[in-house]
This record gives sequence, C-alpha cells and structure tokens, in this order.
Amino acid sequence: MTIPTTHNETPALNVENAGVPPAPPEAHPIAGAEPRHVDTGAGMTATYSLEDNKLRLYSVFRLPADLYQRVSSAGFIWAAKQDCFVAPMWTPVREDLLLELCSEIEEEGTSLVERAAMRAERFDVYSESNSRKSDSAHQAARESVAGIPMGQPILVGHHSEACHRRALERQDTNMRKAIETAERAESWARRAAAAQANAARKLSVPVRHRRIKSLEAEARKQRRNISEANTEASIKWATRWLGHYETRIAYEREMLSAAGGSAATRHDFAVGGTVVVRGERLVILRVNRSGQEVSSLTTTPPRAASWSRNWKISAERVDAYEPPTKEAIDAVAIVKKLPPIVNYPALGCLEMTRKEWADCSRDYKGTQTAKGDERLAAYRHRTIVRNGILRLVYIVDMKTTEPPTA
Repeated sequence: MTIPTTHNETPALNVENAGVPPAPPEAHPIAGAEPRHVDTGAGMTATYSLEDNKLRLYSVFRLPADLYQRVSSAGFIWAAKQDCFVAPMWTPVREDLLLELCSEIEEEGTSLVERAAMRAERFDVYSESNSRKSDSAHQAARESVAGIPMGQPILVGHHSEACHRRALERQDTNMRKAIETAERAESWARRAAAAQANAARKLSVPVRHRRIKSLEAEARKQRRNISEANTEASIKWATRWLGHYETRIAYEREMLSAAGGSAATRHDFAVGGTVVVRGERLVILRVNRSGQEVSSLTTTPPRAASWSRNWKISAERVDAYEPPTKEAIDAVAIVKKLPPIVNYPALGCLEMTRKEWADCSRDYKGTQTAKGDERLAAYRHRTIVRNGILRLVYIVDMKTTEPPTA
C-alpha cells in the first residue's frame, strides 16, 4: 500500500558521498547489508504499518553524520534486529522527513504477528543458550569438588588446605554462575511467551474496540481544533492529524468486522439476561447505549463488590450471554423498583431545610434502605454524615411522609 500524500515532493537525496566521512560511533552499522525492501534511487525505503502505527526507514548504506542526526532528532531509533530506523508512532513531521528522503511511503512488508514470532524465536535461542551455560556451570561446580570426600572438613595446616579452599571457591563461583544463567534462561523464556501474547492481545477484539474508541476521541479533538483554529497553518496541521486518525479508524473497523465484530454487535443484550464476566454470571439490570451502540451494561454486583447494589461493566468484557426469560424480566423489575423515601421527624434526626440539604456535598449525604417487617414495608430515609456520625435527616419545609405499612 502506498500512503497517499498531497505534499510537494523534493528531489531524491544526493548520495555521492554516502559513507564519507565515516558515520559517528552511534550510527547504525549496516554498510553493505542486503536490502530487505524495494530499493529506491537514494538507496532508502520508507514504510508505514497500520497495525502498530509505526514508521520505518530502511537504508542500504551507512547514513552520513548530518543525516543521521536529522533522523535521530525526528524520533527514529535504530532497531538492529529489524535493520531499520523505527519511529514509535506516526507524526506529520516524521512523515515529511521520510517523503523528503524516499519520495513515497510504502506498506510495511512484515506483520505484527510475524515480527512477534521472530522476536519470540530470538528470545528462545537466548533462553536455550543460557540453559546450556547453566548446565555447564553446574557440572563444573560438581567436578571442582569431585576429588574431595563428602563432608571432608578443611585440614588447617595440612598441605591440602590451600587446594581444598580453592576447590570450594571454584564450586561457589560455578554454582553462582549456574544460578544466574538459569534465571536469565527463565527470563528469556518468559519474554518469548510475552512477545507473542502481547501481539495476540493487540489484535484481540476487546483491545481493538477500545483502540477505536480512543481514535474516535482523538478525531473529535482534531475536528474541534479545526473549528477553533485562527491560522491556516493550524488548520492544515489539524487536518493532517484528522486524516490520519480517520484512516486508522477505517482500518480498525475493517479488522474488527473481519474478526466477527465487537460483543455489542454480536449479542442482543436485554434487561434480565445474564452475562459471564471473568467466570462469574451476572444479571443485566440496564443496557446503556451511546447512540445506537451498546456502550456498557449495569448488572448485579460480582462477589468481590458485595457492598454495591449494582455494577457497571464494558460490553467488551462479556465472555458469554444468555437471553432473559419472562420470570427473569419480572424479577429484575422488582429489584429495580426502589422503596419510597420517607420524611418524618425520627428520634435523633437532624432537621434542615430543603436548601440546606441541596447545598450539602453528595459525598456526605445519601439514602439508606430500611427492611420491612410485619408492621412496616421497606422504605428509604435520607442520611448525612455530621461530625463523623451518620444521622437521619428530616426536611422541615417538605411534606411529612410516614413509613408505609406492610
């Protein structure tokens, strides 16, 4: 894929003095390397990957010092294993630099999964190498004291004392080396597994859905910047960012659709239905929508949040869904129906006006539910925290309402 651009193309870089004078020590050492991508007239190729939003610059020659400084100042980092300079994310400045050097930006030839597989394979090699070193050091530790009987103490003053001490030092050194290399082997093995797991996570449906939400928020921000801009330069700058975000949103939506869509589109959530979240089944109390799309669900609380009456979760966290039955819908309606709020001068209550109640912070006031009994039905009463004590409240300029009878 060739990334379209409306910018004026500049002549290709003159490379007659490529490699002369020698690059500084920090320049990348790839002189004479075989090109991995289609070569341009300047010996450099620029690519962009929509999967990871990174720009890459490939070169078959050693960059001159001044060009290396420009590339490095733009945020490109030399990736030795990929034989290229990598920018952590797309920006207009970095794109302009690559267009100046290469005239066009092509689609990256390796995918995120392929790069993760190569990374994991490299880490596996490191792990195996350290495992062999650990085994070798452990064997050397055993051999260093092989000639000394088990439990033999150091014979102080004997001619064997110095030899015995040196043997124990060699054993200690080799055993420490064996432990250190074994730990490094385990670390590389974990990094190999994490490399592939991280790539799989980035391509998962929930992560892709959240990425689309973030990109849409950034796109709205750029539209607001365009509407509020006072100069033509600011408008052009925000327009380029907006075009970039729209391209990424279109790509992510296409990939999301190819993967079966988000949970909000796969399931027809309804009140009374049950969802499985982290292995626990919860009952849906309310379906929250943003426009026509389900954004979140209000459910019964999980076991870890028994202190709450309900719980709000993202629709993408749902692992399974079961439609509601008529009995479940009726049960949810009963649960959602709150008891009435009473207002009467109970013993020890705090009297205040309606304005005083409204002016109180929401962090210190609320309602409590009183369970019913044989004489009274369930009801709610207002409460407020005063001097560290939770007290009942009676609003003096509101209608007095007694607790309902059973």
